[in-house]
Amino acid sequence: MIDIFVENIIEHDDPYLYARSLQKDEYEHWEKDNEWVHASVANYAITLAYSYIGPESRWSGNKDVLLYAEKTIKHLVNAAVDDRWYHRKPRMGDANIDRFTALPLIESIHLLGNILSSEIRDNALKKLDAVLQIQLCEYGERGRIYPNMDAYYCLIMWHGHELLGRQEYRDEYLRFLQKMETAQFEEGAWTYIEGTNECPVYHDINVLLMGRLATFAKSERAMAMIRKSIPYYPQVIASCGMVESYTDPWWKHMWNSPCSYGPDTVSSLTGDGHNRWIADLLRIQTNQEAVQPSSNIRSIFLVYAASMWKDVLPEPVSDETITYDKNIEGPRGRFAKWLWAASGRYGCDTVVGAMSNSFHDGKISALLGIRPEIFYRPAGGEDHGVDRHALGMTPRGSKGNTKIDDRAARFEVIYGMADHRLIWNEEPFPRAWECIQRWTMDAEKLCGHIEIISLNDQESHFPIIRIRWGRNGCIEEKGDGRFIYGPFSFTAKGDNFPLYAIEKSKTMPCRKELDAWDIVFSTGQYQGFCQKGLKFNFFIDIAFTE
Repeated sequence: MIDIFVENIIEHDDPYLYARSLQKDEYEHWEKDNEWVHASVANYAITLAYSYIGPESRWSGNKDVLLYAEKTIKHLVNAAVDDRWYHRKPRMGDANIDRFTALPLIESIHLLGNILSSEIRDNALKKLDAVLQIQLCEYGERGRIYPNMDAYYCLIMWHGHELLGRQEYRDEYLRFLQKMETAQFEEGAWTYIEGTNECPVYHDINVLLMGRLATFAKSERAMAMIRKSIPYYPQVIASCGMVESYTDPWWKHMWNSPCSYGPDTVSSLTGDGHNRWIADLLRIQTNQEAVQPSSNIRSIFLVYAASMWKDVLPEPVSDETITYDKNIEGPRGRFAKWLWAASGRYGCDTVVGAMSNSFHDGKISALLGIRPEIFYRPAGGEDHGVDRHALGMTPRGSKGNTKIDDRAARFEVIYGMADHRLIWNEEPFPRAWECIQRWTMDAEKLCGHIEIISLNDQESHFPIIRIRWGRNGCIEEKGDGRFIYGPFSFTAKGDNFPLYAIEKSKTMPCRKELDAWDIVFSTGQYQGFCQKGLKFNFFIDIAFTE
């Protein structure tokens, strides 16, 4: 597939114009004409470089490929005005562009080495040295934990030391390798940011970049992280080939079809058969090996996975289990027909979620979330149709309690309902509410009791319960609090929640649309005085009926 990608690239005279023609217009905070295009061009560079030097590539030693690689590298050097590719203009991308561009560029120079003309190589290394100096100040001095970008920075600095010889780059590489180790959970996931659960698409980045360090840099510490990550993919990817997203941090619940290069890399480097079975499943059932030239960053992952490939005998993952997943600090149920999970870690807007393990009317149906919320909009704030202004997120330090026997899991979590914007803002928010959720989950159903309690005498909006279903299916009302969504049947009731409405889900921050629908249960009162100790109770039973 890399060979086909190369063919697509060199059919076009100008790498920049080709990448620009493929730019997507899917994010509300980007213009279509944005600076992510440079990351795409840099991915062309590493793809061309790998194919040119690879003995198994049909483009090995092809002069046209080398000339195009040199053209691409020259373009990127010239485009780095003020030693950056992202120039901080509104709606033109974000600062991660510089790292998404720098890594494939420096990799392509490292791979091609003296095959490049001395002029192109010297100019590129001079520019990269200046770019890395900017990164030392702008990213290296930041204190937060952000593993997917930390991984990029770590690998960039390793290359910088190898190619430019600066000790400060080696020091940064080792410092950020330590950060990656610290940010990894007990069963191999990394936090997405600052202690939240991880997202599978970012786990791909971490696995592939640490795998690259394990092989290219011969780092045993990176290799230890790959071995530690063995349980991850078999836990989050269903045998239908879809990955769950309900345990992701609240603003990252998106339908992302998984790719094989992550589990392939874990399998190739560790010999684990479960991960190879998952990767083979993705190749067969979701056809994820198809070339996607419009992706800004994906081809570097194809290159890395190919460079690390080893044959491993696949071993099937069991579909009849209830286990405790240390990566989410909660239980997971995985069955032939459906799967579910529960988590109360920091950054969650839903404690539970569930997903069908087969296609229903051509779609995967899922319970994306059950969200107890207290609506709150700051003074002067606007809604913008985005799920952001509410109290309902689990705060720092939140953790559930799990009990599992042979047939069921029981999960309880108690948390102060935090404002969703607390992820980015540290200011205190003026509502005091507590949520207690108790769930019993087995192979047939999920049964939950949600209790929301006012902690102070306060003027406040009243609670709502938002039950979110995807993917763009039809919610059928059956009466007496019973509903059908695809293969799911559920009943919901609460003495305090007599009203409900079905509405299109608000989108996540930055996304233009979310392919989901909400059933919103409310008290019938918008806001008013809430006495300390006032309680709201809600009960829901969810069964998989197909």
